Amino acid sequence: MSLDKVYRKIHRLVSDNEDKDISQKEMSERIGCSLDTYSAHYRGSNKPKAAAQLLELLNMLDNDQIVMTVRTYKEEDLKD
Repeated sequence: MSLDKVYRKIHRLVSDNEDKDISQKEMSERIGCSLDTYSAHYRGSNKPKAAAQLLELLNMLDNDQIVMTVRTYKEEDLKD
């Protein structure tokens, strides 16, 4: 799956989980980037190498390890 499709899939899943439409502007604010940057990732006109590399690393883990890693990151991020 291409990186832009990953962005779109995650965006759609978050919208579905929250049972509401989430704009690209709102999502960009949630993750702390500009609307232009988020839109470029979403459209595939910008392919952030770090995001692709992180996905490659996560693909080396099993599902439980991925969930634990992602949830731990979020918990630590909220403490800062």
